Amino acid sequence: MKSSYLRAGPQRVVALHDGGCVKGYGFIMAAGRAVIN
Repeated sequence: MKSSYLRAGPQRVVALHDGGCVKGYGFIMAAGRAVIN
């Protein structure tokens, strides 16, 4: 159980992290544009 969690866990975490970063990056870029404009 532990080894299967270690194998599946990081991939799931990375997928969530990447998804969050893409959304967060888009939000930051939109906010940055609003500040510049």
